[in-house]
Order: sequence, then structure tokens, then C-alpha cells
Amino acid sequence: MKSRQLGRLLRQHRCIVFFLCIGVSVLAVPPSASGQSEDLEFSLTSVYGKPEAPQLELPGVDGERYHLAAYQGSVVLVNFWATWCAPCIHEMPTLQKLREMLKGQRFEVLAVNLGEEEARVRAFLEKFTPKLEFPILLAHDQSIMQTWKIQGLPLSYLVDNQGRWAYQALGPRDFGHPHIVSRIKDLLEE
Repeated sequence: MKSRQLGRLLRQHRCIVFFLCIGVSVLAVPPSASGQSEDLEFSLTSVYGKPEAPQLELPGVDGERYHLAAYQGSVVLVNFWATWCAPCIHEMPTLQKLREMLKGQRFEVLAVNLGEEEARVRAFLEKFTPKLEFPILLAHDQSIMQTWKIQGLPLSYLVDNQGRWAYQALGPRDFGHPHIVSRIKDLLEE
């Protein structure tokens, strides 16, 4: 009888300790770590040393071939995404909004789909509202993951007018936010 009571008491004790640990860990996590912070959604991270952006030469769904080097002298937002990535889809309209806001300036968005069949990407684009008017590129070579240091999606790089990585953003962003637009305008004035 005593062993049953002891076992029950230990199980209850473990359960209490488990829930206390969870409660303490939740309280110890700063609000910005949850990804819900406004600062995270509108922030860009400076790329240390501004290294030269890797080569990017890919076909577009429009049948054209795109070269990042052709945009020398312009600021380019290179966005890596996939149709199955909900955060990627969520930020797509903000990429379109940003492109419209900076229309007529030396700025372009290049959205690089990673590893999906062209037919799937085309079907996605036909159903997407609002219509995306920036180039959608197709990357099927896995080496792009290493050269562009892709560790998650969506991932975006702002390439300055000299072809260098200036900023990056891992995770979804509101690219129409004044903070981000201001950073891009600063790059355009360099």
C-alpha cells in the first residue's frame, strides 16, 4: 500500500514540476522572441562587411532569363520563397506594394521560387490576388541554398547599387512599412 501511495505521489510531483518548468520558461521568454513583435516584422538586419552578392542567373516563369549583374546600379530585393510556405505567401502583396511605391526608381524585386515545378508556380500565380508584377524566377539547383545562405523561408536580401548584400530578412516582413522603405531609399541615394 505504501509503495502505491509513494508512486502516486511521485507522479503528482513530476507533473507539478513539469508544469512549473513550462510556466517559468514561458515567463522567461522575452516578447520579441515569439515573432509577434512589431519590431521583428518591420526590421532588417545589416549584413556585416557588405560582401558582394553571389551570382544569380535564373529563368523566369515569363520565359526570360534574369541575371542579377544586369541590375548593377540599382537596388534589388531578392526574395526566396515557395508556394507551400504560408509566411512567404503572406508577404507577397507587400513586395508588390513596395515595387509600386518605388516605381520609376532604380529598384527591382526578384522573387526566387525554390525547387518547385514551373507548372505548380504558374498555377499559384494565376490564382494569386493581387497580381504580382515583379519577376518570378525558378531555382532548381540546390547549390543556390549554400551560395545565398538560405536557412529558412522566406528569406530576403537587399542588394545595394554596387551589387553588395546590404540587409537581410529571415521570416516574413511587411515590405511596405515606412521603416523598410526608408532603408531602401537610403540605399537608392548612395
